[in-house]
Amino acid sequence: MPLLDIEGLRVDFGDRGRPLAAVEEFDLRLDVGAVRGLVGESGSGKSVAMLALMGLLGPDARIAADRLHFGDADLLALSRGARRGLLGREMAMVFQDPIASLDPCFRIGAQIEETIARHERLGRSARRERALELLRSVGIPAPASRLAAWPHQLSGGMCQRVMIAIALACRPRLLIADEPTTALDVTVQAQIMGLLLDLQRRTGMALLLVSHDLPLIAETAQRTSVMYAGRIVEERPTASLVARPRHPYTRALLDALPERHRRGERLAAIHGSVPTPGARPAGCAFHPRCPWARPRCADEAPALLADGDGSVRCHFPLDPGAASG
Repeated sequence: MPLLDIEGLRVDFGDRGRPLAAVEEFDLRLDVGAVRGLVGESGSGKSVAMLALMGLLGPDARIAADRLHFGDADLLALSRGARRGLLGREMAMVFQDPIASLDPCFRIGAQIEETIARHERLGRSARRERALELLRSVGIPAPASRLAAWPHQLSGGMCQRVMIAIALACRPRLLIADEPTTALDVTVQAQIMGLLLDLQRRTGMALLLVSHDLPLIAETAQRTSVMYAGRIVEERPTASLVARPRHPYTRALLDALPERHRRGERLAAIHGSVPTPGARPAGCAFHPRCPWARPRCADEAPALLADGDGSVRCHFPLDPGAASG
């Protein structure tokens, strides 16, 4: 049994008569202890899908799925109380903006201890010791003094480490890291990713990395799903995805990387932008930006079909024998 099993997830916003689908036909399976990547441009629906999984979308969101299971729990069938009981204890999430995610009105120690107190029956001194242990585990120096610090007194990298400590407070089986390095400089990005992978190896938790940074995913994830305009368009082992992409969007993302160009060579670009839910074209959503598009692509939406060691949503997949780059 996979730890996470999602089939046919759909997230709608707006009026029921004219719904705006932010996520459609979203499938994802994640095994115990695995590292999985979910990649795509901003606006592809990655964060919305993860917030739907966590049950953290607002009342204006309508969530449906053929299957939304975490272990043996059917998340759609759970009561609100039971669902909340899983959050933080079994499933945890590190959000995009670490500084905005911390409450500025509470000290760091209080915010860590709040998560522990919600899920475990520990006294005040035991909670403080656990908070100290967590800060040490995420590499924060002088952890005792940091417990008394306010969020604004810490750097962005330190705040991200605190968010990771909070997420790990109750030793979850699944950690979702949503753009965990976006607001950080390059040196701190490497430190945070090294920390996440080290913690994943030591604890055995599953790690789901959500990012627009394909090189980051390529270095860390065992399998990767590529998302565009609310749908998964390709999924396979990461090494295969990077070496032999089958979907034109995956190929375009790889071809746009600076490291795939010679010095002085003009960088490739994907013209246009991801369409919003209310303005998605008929047929394949990527066809207006796709250099390989044919008339069928504008008329008929492709299905996600099995393809070698993964799957692809394209009427005319690229030749697997042609290496990318």
